[in-house]
Amino acid sequence: MMETEEWIVGSVLLLLLVGMFYLAFREASDWVAFAETHACQKIEQSAARLGTGFTSGGSSTIVVVPGQTAYRCDDGVVYWR
Repeated sequence: MMETEEWIVGSVLLLLLVGMFYLAFREASDWVAFAETHACQKIEQSAARLGTGFTSGGSSTIVVVPGQTAYRCDDGVVYWR
């Protein structure tokens, strides 16, 4: 009985992981299409930096916060990605 439950839990976790990768890929491709349609131009880029975070155990830790890029599009909005 325990093997069946472990198989189900593993399958659900695998599906969640695949779903997260799919959504990340889709969001990235949606941005590319939007940027092309709205003539977005890169205007600024920030460097990666160190920050603080918390582990699941509650202790603090140092994390790397990735840099972002600013784009100005023909709709007048600046988008950070």
